[in-house]
Amino acid sequence: MTFGRFALVTLALLAATPVLAADPPAENRKKAAAAAPVDDKNLPDVVAKVNGVNIKKTDLQNAVETMKMELEMIGQAVPPDRKDAVYRDILDKIIGSELLAQEAKARKISVTEGEVDGELTKFREKFPSETVFQNFLKEQGFTEQDIRDEIRKSYGVSKMIKNDIYAKIAVDEKAAREFYTKNPKEFLEPELVTASHVLVKVDFKTADDKTKAEAKKEIDQVLADAKAGKDFAGLAREHSDDPGSKEKGGDLGEFARDMMVPAFEEAAFGLQKPGDLSSVIETPYGYHVIKLGSKKAARSIPFEDVKEDLTNFLTMKKKDESLRAYVDTLRKKAKVQIFI
Repeated sequence: MTFGRFALVTLALLAATPVLAADPPAENRKKAAAAAPVDDKNLPDVVAKVNGVNIKKTDLQNAVETMKMELEMIGQAVPPDRKDAVYRDILDKIIGSELLAQEAKARKISVTEGEVDGELTKFREKFPSETVFQNFLKEQGFTEQDIRDEIRKSYGVSKMIKNDIYAKIAVDEKAAREFYTKNPKEFLEPELVTASHVLVKVDFKTADDKTKAEAKKEIDQVLADAKAGKDFAGLAREHSDDPGSKEKGGDLGEFARDMMVPAFEEAAFGLQKPGDLSSVIETPYGYHVIKLGSKKAARSIPFEDVKEDLTNFLTMKKKDESLRAYVDTLRKKAKVQIFI
């Protein structure tokens, strides 16, 4: 685990300032698209200046690496054709962070030692032991005072945002209901089914007639046994070639349309009552028999069911817009130089 000095500030600010985690404004994306490609192997030592304060290449590289690690944790990666956009977007966020930090410092936002102590304790608790924490400091070349200084800086920004921007934002039930009424498609719950299946796998492109016939014979027997009242889950465990559902008795859980291949979807949604069985269905994966678990018709979700989540969503949206506008105002007054 490697974090640069600025990455600590950035991570703290991202938690407090959603605008920094959002996509940059359209005008910034256009500028980035028109700029020369980023040569990440030969970045200048200073990639930007904000009112004379250097943003070092290590600041940018560490922030990019942090983002990559977060993506890796959810099994994703940065597409090669997005590299330039990623570097420029993250640099834009770092510049926004620095602008906010400078503004908080200029306004002498007060942060008490108790507040710093509290945040330092939370940071320490991320490590399994005090020894690991101290080794982290040593590895990164930090002192505990360095961490305290960074916490003081980011906490001051958080206070400024909370008191001067977020405190003025409120979304009442009337606004939430108005959004609900104007955006009915956003509150449609699609038709849903739960189902189980047995798959006898066949590669129809390469299998010979004998293999196909044997697979068809097996699935026909599965259907006959299911119709005769044999336990469907047991049949799935015995016969199914679907590793994702076999040990769960063929259970596929709940799904909507457009989540399965067309032939399978048509058969599953064509079943009417819990316990209904499909005929033998052929898909690119092989032969299936489907058993319906439950079926829910499409519906409009009542306002009362979404009121709390919708209010929270609209509040966060307003906070994001207000903070974005605030950062844009700071940027217009600042001298920002970008060297990549």
